[in-house]
Order: sequence, then structure tokens, then C-alpha cells
Amino acid sequence: ALHEQTAGNPFFVREIVRLLAAEGELHDAEDRTTWGSTMPHSVRETLRRRLARLSEACLRLLTSAAVIGREFSLSFLVQIDGEKTDSASTDVLRCVQEALMARVITEVPGSTEHYRFNHALVPGTLYEEIPLTGRIRLHRQVGETIERLQALHLEPHLAELADHFLKAAPGGDRDKALQYAIKAGQRALK
Repeated sequence: ALHEQTAGNPFFVREIVRLLAAEGELHDAEDRTTWGSTMPHSVRETLRRRLARLSEACLRLLTSAAVIGREFSLSFLVQIDGEKTDSASTDVLRCVQEALMARVITEVPGSTEHYRFNHALVPGTLYEEIPLTGRIRLHRQVGETIERLQALHLEPHLAELADHFLKAAPGGDRDKALQYAIKAGQRALK
């Protein structure tokens, strides 16, 4: 779990291990599945400084991508806001290029439109910066985009839809969240 969260980055590994040792939590290390809540302030601050160098438009795009997950597609990002204009596509391309140049994201090998954050800590840091109302709105937009793009083939996306709509539920559509959670549970039992 530590390697997955830090991508083996020596600075991130050292800082997280140092924090865990200081808190006396290294003995529980084998049981850990996520490390986001134990991310030291020094790591967060380093990532924030690195991200602060990016343009506002690029940060908005990466924030949306962080809600999607560690990996995301270019076409999905274009669709998220519902804007499918050539200018929206050009803006997304420009921001993706900026993020690539800054080495915040990288292309997924073998794909022409899929990208991933270089470190799992980056989307976590971006996600933490989103106010609750923004998270609710973005999760709803991501869920609605999945519904729209996968309308004829929703079944493989049920768990993902349940997750996004559950996180968006405080904003209103609790019934949709419940329906997807039930369907995802039923699919998992098959």
C-alpha cells in the first residue's frame, strides 16, 4: 500500500515512514490498505507547491481528473462539463500538455488518450483542496457523464456509479445513489 501511494518516491516514502514511526503506527503497517490519512504535512506542502506552478485552468482540469481517479481519459474530461465544443477540447489538450510538461501526469502506455497521475498522492492532495460542495457537484457530473457515455453498457460501471452518486448524495439525488448501490451489490453477488 505504501509503494502504491508513493510510487516508490524516496522522499514520500521517507516522510510517511517517519510520521508512522513518530506516531508509533509502524507495527500496524501490514494491515494498512490506504495511507492518505497519514500523509505528512511536509509531503502535502511539497505537492501543493509543485501544483501551484500550474495555471488555474490546468488545476481545474486536474481537480476534475482527481475526482475520476488516478487514471482518466481525455475524452471523458472533455465530456465532464457537458461542453463538447472544439474550444473546450483545445483547452483540455492545452492543460493536459501543461500537466505532462510539469510531470504531474503521464500517458498510459499503449494508449493515445489515457493518462495517470504520476503519484497517487497527487490526486489525493488535489481532492483534499475541493470544498465539500465542489466535491458533491463534481461527483454528480462524473456520475452523469458515465451514465451518458455508457448508457447502453452500464453494468460494468455500476460500482463506479454507486460510488460517485453516493458521494454526490448530500446534494440531493439520494434515490439514484441507492439504486446504483443496490445494483452494484447484486452484480457483486453474481
